[in-house]
Amino acid sequence: RRANVCLAHMDLTQFSSLLAMLPPDAMSGDETNHQPGQKWYAITKLTWQSQAATKWLRVFDLIHLSTQFSCNGCAKHGAFPHTHIPSCQVEMPSQPIPQLPSNFYDAAWLLTLDDDAKTQLRMLPEVDLMHTTAVLA
Repeated sequence: RRANVCLAHMDLTQFSSLLAMLPPDAMSGDETNHQPGQKWYAITKLTWQSQAATKWLRVFDLIHLSTQFSCNGCAKHGAFPHTHIPSCQVEMPSQPIPQLPSNFYDAAWLLTLDDDAKTQLRMLPEVDLMHTTAVLA
């Protein structure tokens, strides 16, 4: 879904290869929360993922949601995405994914690791996670 969003806005195409390299386990999960008459999902956090990476990925989710509406603001035909709400819930267990850019890992979490554990991550160089103002508008 996020990879397809890169086609929705020309300023997102620069991130196509980065998104393609991210395995599903590098994305936050969700927990179903059912209440009478409502069905929504709480977005769970990965203990090792940086806030910058989480915010960067969330923009793709919001752009995807925006593609479900026509120019006049009416919902398009077809299945509408489920409601996902950010939460403080932590995904358990949350195993770190190796070979991600260094800024995908939470700095405080990295400080808890010994040198061997950090080496096993085989971190890639930091990448630019800034979205353009046109994307954020």
